[in-house]
Amino acid sequence: MDDFYSKQSPFNPDVKSFRFYKNGNLKIELKTKEDAEKVARLLLP
Repeated sequence: MDDFYSKQSPFNPDVKSFRFYKNGNLKIELKTKEDAEKVARLLLP
């Protein structure tokens, strides 16, 4: 069971959904694998 605090509507067309969890985590679900790869390249050195 997901113990999330709130599920928000996406503000970007590449984002499917994002959730804020009670434990402080944030989960972002992107629409395509290519979008996820773009984000990973930006965030990872």
